Amino acid sequence: MKFVVILAALIAVSYETTAPQATTHESNEAASIFFYYDYLTHKMALRYGRTCYIFTLTDQQRTQVHTDAGIKALELTLLPLIDSGHKTLVQKSSLSTDLQRACGRNTTLIYTMS
Repeated sequence: MKFVVILAALIAVSYETTAPQATTHESNEAASIFFYYDYLTHKMALRYGRTCYIFTLTDQQRTQVHTDAGIKALELTLLPLIDSGHKTLVQKSSLSTDLQRACGRNTTLIYTMS
């Protein structure tokens, strides 16, 4: 009987030392970025989280926005500007109705970018 208990203990210790270490679980992360072109004002809204950025597009960008490749290139151009561009805080009521909708109901900060 002692032999069985000792053998079971040795097997348990042996298994414990060869079993892989349990890793800590990281939390999931998610982010979404939304772009909207307002053809009436020729402005592009970029919503990231609860912040909305409004860009006035150049004539070239206004043409570019109407093709798949063009809008993707434009989005990639505008995205870094939210960190490096000049921001002016504005009120939601100063935006067109379509841009207000694009910025969303839960937006807390709205900036025009230059």
